Amino acid sequence: MNRARKQAWARLEHRLGDSISVAGRAINTPLRASWVRFARVAAAIVVLAAVAWWIWPTSTSATATWATQQGERLQQSLPDGTLVWLNEKTTLTYEAREGERVVRLSGEAFFDVTTDSLRPFKIYADQSVTTVLGTSFNLRAYPQDAQVEVTVTEGRVMLEGNATPTTTVEATQQVLTPGDMGILTKSNQVVSVKQEVAATNPTAWKDRRLNFDEVPLAAVAATLERYYHLPVTLRQEGLGNCLFFGVYENDPPLDLILTMLQESLELEVQRTDEGIVLSGEPCE
Repeated sequence: MNRARKQAWARLEHRLGDSISVAGRAINTPLRASWVRFARVAAAIVVLAAVAWWIWPTSTSATATWATQQGERLQQSLPDGTLVWLNEKTTLTYEAREGERVVRLSGEAFFDVTTDSLRPFKIYADQSVTTVLGTSFNLRAYPQDAQVEVTVTEGRVMLEGNATPTTTVEATQQVLTPGDMGILTKSNQVVSVKQEVAATNPTAWKDRRLNFDEVPLAAVAATLERYYHLPVTLRQEGLGNCLFFGVYENDPPLDLILTMLQESLELEVQRTDEGIVLSGEPCE
């Protein structure tokens, strides 16, 4: 190293406070310690980031909430791939925990659950628990209703109570298969099962379609009440036995249904402040 270079190096070394070496000598302690501390902190950050990515590789571990208002419906894909349709005035919260997927529901929703045998899918809804590994079903659990209803389209689910019974009747649980409707009575936490419930159109709100295939008028009235949100009263005893036919697509207007009821069953239809009143000849 020539004399000019030695002098320049000496001046640089002096400015750095003798913190580096000349001609390959060991780095002095102050600067070396700073770099060591920096390297350790950086390494720790990298390790923590790697651990966090391993534990939370995607947003599936994050809690997410969706809600609909009066007259609003929503189709949503959950972080695990499950598809869910929310009816109006419904709130749904999803959370992925270790070994399970947890949903909390207030209102009504249709689920098409992604199969995952290692992580059961559980829905907590107004004093009920519905457990499933992979299936399609409708769940209605509005706080103002006296019961929770689960109607299965595909697969198998288990419905059980999730509250302390107010009577001495023991809580029950039922496994539901396609075509079944499980009904949890909130007051006593007892689960009953109805079969072949297609006539009640449990997913009409989602499909925007009413299908009446030889459906008793009593069931038609109950469906119309739920779909159009107004009471439907049958004035004569036995009128509920009359059978009604017809398939109505694309969110059919109420007036269309009432006109078809009036003409096909020769009914008198009255609109009042309280709702709809149907009158006519009873059926056997």
